[in-house]
Amino acid sequence: MALLLILIVASFFRLWQIGRTPPGLMGDEAVNGLDALDILEGRGSVFFPTNFGREGLFMYILAAAFGVLGVRPLAIHLVTAVMGIATVLATYWLGRELFRGSVGVALTLGVPVLASLWLAGAYWHVHYSRFGVRVIPVPLFGALAFAAFWRGKHLWVRGLGAADKSRWQAWIWFVLSGVFLGLSTHFY
Repeated sequence: MALLLILIVASFFRLWQIGRTPPGLMGDEAVNGLDALDILEGRGSVFFPTNFGREGLFMYILAAAFGVLGVRPLAIHLVTAVMGIATVLATYWLGRELFRGSVGVALTLGVPVLASLWLAGAYWHVHYSRFGVRVIPVPLFGALAFAAFWRGKHLWVRGLGAADKSRWQAWIWFVLSGVFLGLSTHFY
């Protein structure tokens, strides 16, 4: 219930009047949009040299948003707003994994709730979640990478000396952690 309320708060701060605030596009957003249009025209790349060079995955996500929502500033802003909301959820998951089974219930539930609530209203995160720049996926994929790692660690420890499948499940989470960490290098 608390997580649902936190996600509502995060969604409100990131989506309220997203079509009007911020107005238009700033320079970095516009260049990202132009590169996304190049992708739609078949001129994609892993690395985009414009605007002093940038990683390409964010532009591919913007191109997909243009395909669904049309070519307009709202499509660019919605991508980062949704990623910002997802970061709040990933922060909650990371908090749960960090404190799983090692401390009391108050910390196991309280820390993730407080961390995600803080992030839901943190000025810098809300600000960048409303702009179409490629910095906002970094904390998202970082939180996912560390949460997956800690999930794997807990499964690994649980599987020590036991003849169950926890060790294999742990490897899956470790690999997933690596995938998230690798993806995070394709943004900012």
